[in-house]
Formats: sequence, structure tokens, C-alpha cells
Amino acid sequence: MQKRLFTFGCSFTRYKWPTWADALAPLYDSHQNWAQGGAGNSFILSSLAEAHARNTITEHDTVIVMWTSRDRNDVYKDGAWQTPGSAVVDTRGSLVRDCANIVAAEQMLKGIGCEYYFLSMIYVGIFDKDPDRINKDNCEFKDVLDFYQPYLHNIRNSMYEIVYNFDWHNAAFADDYHPTPQQHLDYLDEVLPELEVDGQTRLKFAAIEKRVRNGRWTDNEHWHDGYLVERF
Repeated sequence: MQKRLFTFGCSFTRYKWPTWADALAPLYDSHQNWAQGGAGNSFILSSLAEAHARNTITEHDTVIVMWTSRDRNDVYKDGAWQTPGSAVVDTRGSLVRDCANIVAAEQMLKGIGCEYYFLSMIYVGIFDKDPDRINKDNCEFKDVLDFYQPYLHNIRNSMYEIVYNFDWHNAAFADDYHPTPQQHLDYLDEVLPELEVDGQTRLKFAAIEKRVRNGRWTDNEHWHDGYLVERF
């Protein structure tokens, strides 16, 4: 039986240089990356549902979702998903919405019986535009978080915590807050040790890391065409 990997998220999952999803891909027979830059958690849930409808995800497959910031609105318009990134001002409403998205995704995957993991770009209780709110036990709308905690506890620690130490300004570049290829590997080693990245992939990522750090990875240079999936 073929082992397939399906990954979902925003630009922290699909970017112009390889991400954690690309690091894990060699462990599987095939990989579909359904992520999109600027995506919010509603887009992620819709993508998961569509991926299952198109591919019939089974108990032999692995699904990994990196949930993103809740300050985003996704809309399907003019024949394509529009994912503009940060836009939301109703922080309670976006939290209620995205906690429900996470519950729906988990129930879907449990029903399928596949192996699945939930990662995160940033903890859902922290509003991206208020990065000083780093205390998970003392954040606004704690009643919502407490209500959904039985589901949220399955989400691994976030990139914001592990890679950035709760401060986006700790990014490798002043003009690009995305993790570098090596930072993606470091994150996986920390939060998803069950899936060990192979040595050949680590060497490949190290070579790309040098190019990224030296500014030799251009804006129009993308990792590969494997991101192209059949979708609405």
C-alpha cells in the first residue's frame, strides 16, 4: 500500500524555499502540499475537506496540518481562493471560528483513521497583531480557549514559540519573517521527533540554507512544482 503525505497550512508550509513539509516528503511515496501563502484556518479546513474528497484519504496516509494565525479571512471569489493574510479585527469572533475549524478537522481525521499531526505557526490564543500576549493562561477570551482545550491540546508548540522565542523580530531577515530551511528542520526536531528527517534531506537543506542566508535564493525561484494540486 502506497504511503501518501498530505500537508496543509500557509506560507510557513509552502514557500519559495523548502519548508518542514518538503523535509518530510522523502519519507513517503508521494506528497501533496495544499498550503497557500496568506491562508487562514478556514482555507486550511476547506483544503483538507477537498483533498479528502478528491483523493480519498485512508488509514494508510499521513496528514499534517500547520494551523496559522487567526487574524485572517479567506474567501473563494472569482474562481479562486483569495488569501490576503492579516485582516481580521474581531478577535473573539475569529477565535470562535478557528477553534471550530480545528475541531472539525480533528473529527474528520479521526473518522478516517489516518495518522495525523497538528502543528502551528502561532498559538491560536495569541492574536498576531498583539504579539505581547504570550501567556497562554492569561490571554483574552480565555473562556473560549478553556471550552475548546480538549481539542487544542493536540496542537504541537508553535513556530512563533520554538523558532522566534515569541518575537517575530528574531527572524533571520529584517524583510522576511519566514523560517529558513534549517529553522524548519530545527522545528521538526523539536516538536515532531516521531518523524525523523533523513540524512540526505538534511544535507540538501544545509546547502539551500547557505544560499538563502547569502541572498542567493531569488524571489522567482521556487522549490519544485510538486505544490501544484488539482483543486478549486
